[in-house]
Amino acid sequence: MSKPISEFDIHDYIPFRLVVTQTKMHASLKPEKADGAKAIADLPQTEFRILVLLASKGPMQPSAVAEVYGFDRAMVTRALANLAKKGLLTNERQENNQRSKIAVLTDLGREYAEVEFGVLRRYGQHLDSVLSKSEKAQLFEMLDKLLIANEQFEP
Repeated sequence: MSKPISEFDIHDYIPFRLVVTQTKMHASLKPEKADGAKAIADLPQTEFRILVLLASKGPMQPSAVAEVYGFDRAMVTRALANLAKKGLLTNERQENNQRSKIAVLTDLGREYAEVEFGVLRRYGQHLDSVLSKSEKAQLFEMLDKLLIANEQFEP
């Protein structure tokens, strides 16, 4: 049996801690237990995130969706196609540029998002209850600092 590399403790690695936190937090949402929740519980995380973003911000170009989350453009294109197959959005051509498409939620997509927003609101209130307003502001400030440092990193 091989020994771990003692010089590197994965639990002290910020990206690891963020991924574990995000994964466990997302798993805690359990939209399948929410009243009226349907297939949204079956959406992969990427599709879930895109659906919520579009419901929150309105119609968007795929490139804008990719930029918000830092997703690969091909991943966004596949997720949008899957959401369209499920009847949750449509990809409409823009009036000012017929070659460019914009993702728009359908009525069904808006219904699903409304149910999900109820779950997100309750979960957000629960998390807010353990942090003071200043702690939440500090957390957001630290996350913003990490994003800036990430953009400046050269491997």
